[in-house]
Amino acid sequence: MVNMIRNSAIVLLTVAAIGLVWVIAYSPANDPVATDSQADTLSWDNDDPQFYKVSFDSSMQMSSGAGNNDFQVTIRSGLVMSVLSAGSQDTRVGFKLSNLSFRISGQSDPEMNRFLQKPFRVTFSRSGVPLQFEFSEGLNEQEQTILENLIRTFTVSISGDKNSWTSQESVASGTYKASYERTDSGTFEKSKSHFEAANASPMFNGAEIASTELIELYSGQNWLSRMTIDETLESKSTSGPSIRVHNRASIKLSSGNTFSVTKDQWNFAAAEPEQSAPDAESKKVKMSVEEARRSLKTKIAILDSTEQGRSTVIHELKDLLRVDGSIPQFLLLQMQTGEITDRTRADLYLALELAATTEAQAALTDVVTQPDWSTRDSMRALVALAGITDPSPQTLTVLWDTAHAQRGQISTTATYSLGSVGSRMKATDNPEYLTLRDSLLNQAFSAGDTNERVTFIHSLGNTRDAEIAPEIGTFLQDSDPSVRRAAALSLGLMQSTYSTESLVAQFDKESDSQVRGAIAQSLKHLPIADSAPVMESMNRAIVSERDESARYAMANFLASNLDKHPDYKADLKQLMREEPSKRIRQAIGEALAKQ
Repeated sequence: MVNMIRNSAIVLLTVAAIGLVWVIAYSPANDPVATDSQADTLSWDNDDPQFYKVSFDSSMQMSSGAGNNDFQVTIRSGLVMSVLSAGSQDTRVGFKLSNLSFRISGQSDPEMNRFLQKPFRVTFSRSGVPLQFEFSEGLNEQEQTILENLIRTFTVSISGDKNSWTSQESVASGTYKASYERTDSGTFEKSKSHFEAANASPMFNGAEIASTELIELYSGQNWLSRMTIDETLESKSTSGPSIRVHNRASIKLSSGNTFSVTKDQWNFAAAEPEQSAPDAESKKVKMSVEEARRSLKTKIAILDSTEQGRSTVIHELKDLLRVDGSIPQFLLLQMQTGEITDRTRADLYLALELAATTEAQAALTDVVTQPDWSTRDSMRALVALAGITDPSPQTLTVLWDTAHAQRGQISTTATYSLGSVGSRMKATDNPEYLTLRDSLLNQAFSAGDTNERVTFIHSLGNTRDAEIAPEIGTFLQDSDPSVRRAAALSLGLMQSTYSTESLVAQFDKESDSQVRGAIAQSLKHLPIADSAPVMESMNRAIVSERDESARYAMANFLASNLDKHPDYKADLKQLMREEPSKRIRQAIGEALAKQ
């Protein structure tokens, strides 16, 4: 689970990037086997730079067990892009923001604004896929991530000859389905729908996107002339924060050069990417322990007294935590004895997570296990531990012990964290992952308490391990509907034929509304070889379904498959006329409008 409160700049840009999209060039839509011999590939202009004006406004509301948080991000900027070299296989393009104003909840960070205006380079494949990013020296990890997230959202898939088509497109938060409609030779309408479960980050799995986008291409060229976006994203999670994001954006080709461009500015030596925690330990900051402690206290004071440059300070703290094994415990002492604002405390947990050393993990586990830390601190420490890629044996032991400790939400969070850690261990081929997975399975099957069983099933879903889908599928036959619902949602995170087949088989015989809704929600994100029988079943069930949330999930499934089954259009029109729920009517209406 991602702690969005602690790192709002990165999260807001990751979320906001869903909406800020424009054309670098255009390529065949949804064609995974496109080759360089195809006619409708990129034609990069090697001479003339393109100048744009960008306006972007995003608001985000997040609710979780820790309370509600609202954020806003505002971007006003110029942007120049210039082709540096165009080859037969790839193209290198220079980018630079200019006159940038970047604000989060009304606060501007001049240091971040300055660094985000450094030139950077991106190498694209001939079909427009970003292959490599090269950043100027001085850009920290967060600033590089912001720029990369923006660029990864810049490409759209335009078909050279079709009037309407769909495409699977990827951004930082995952892969979503995009639908395009050509209104004339150079104008298009685009809309987005849900993130695909297999490719979405955990916080956006199953998120719904309602968008209206207008795209205009420059006459006779493949460059964007203008684009406007208005969209809403909603993610309602049972195991993490619920999120609602509203984005409004515009991008317009500028006829005049508002800032000077020379290709020499992109002749910088690429900065070395920051190493992950294990490798970074060999590149510790060289200073004495006493110097590191003094510097750490200074950095904490800076965090406590400024709104600017906080991300840089957090990464400096991360480096200080790696100087010596005693520094993480020294940081805990400062948190216990000093008067530190709540925002700074949250940032310090992020610094420990980023440090990720054995000693930093030990400090986090101390916060979880020692009684003189608050529940809020324990929850933050557990969230930080969930982000560790290479957990120490002590970290795993503490997570297990806490999961069994009967500490309410703290124990539940620890259990979910075990699944999230397992997903990272699996991705890195950690040999200890199988032991962790088998232990989670054993707990799910042996738990006598229903709530405990449900929690472990959700944790297994967080591993996203398709190999255990058959074991999770057995819980669909449990007598308790909350267990069946947990199994249905977890199967939706496991991309496998078994997941699809077991959920399809369960839908018609399922008696509980909440479980039927969970099945519909998961099936929407799973590949279905023959969706016709499922469409028929859900179309029949939605008419008599009394539970609004279940109807909403079914309506979204029907709407997402309408392009493959247009014969259901009349049924959905009738359903929209009779449906009392505004959000269901809206979901159906948006789907019908695309047909």
